[in-house]
Amino acid sequence: MPLSFNERMRKSLAERPRKNKTGSVAEYRRQQVKAAEAERQQVKAAEAELPRMNKTGSVAEYRRQQVKAAAGGAEAKKRRRSKLTYDFRRALLKLNRELNPHQQLAKRSLTVLNDYMAHSFEALAGECGRLAKLRKASTLSMRDVQYALRLVLNNQLISHAMTSAHRALRNTCCYGA
Repeated sequence: MPLSFNERMRKSLAERPRKNKTGSVAEYRRQQVKAAEAERQQVKAAEAELPRMNKTGSVAEYRRQQVKAAAGGAEAKKRRRSKLTYDFRRALLKLNRELNPHQQLAKRSLTVLNDYMAHSFEALAGECGRLAKLRKASTLSMRDVQYALRLVLNNQLISHAMTSAHRALRNTCCYGA
């Protein structure tokens, strides 16, 4: 097993002389380079003995994949889902331009607002999913979204969100008819 970085440093500091027998600094540097090359070769040899890792770097996951492949199960490799990132900056800038045409948002404040929107959206989507699961439904209903809003947001934001949602639904479709 290869030594950790700290152990290698302690070992090299304890063993190396400040000068070699001839007293030449160039000779000392050549010895250091040879020692470093020998250490690299030892590390490569030790790594060759370890089991290969998959792209994520997990040995346990690699072994699970090998067992699945040997057993003739489904696919040995699992597709890794990329983490979703949300960007609300453009919408926030449009909204700011509509509400305050003569004021601009700083980059830092835009980043804070974007992070808040992404966090709120994640919380709202998670709560909607849990409510739909409780109903044993495969689709979200408007009621799920309303209850999730009431659970996630505070009282003042809820009232504004509900009135805006009802106004938008009233204008776009035949809601309540």
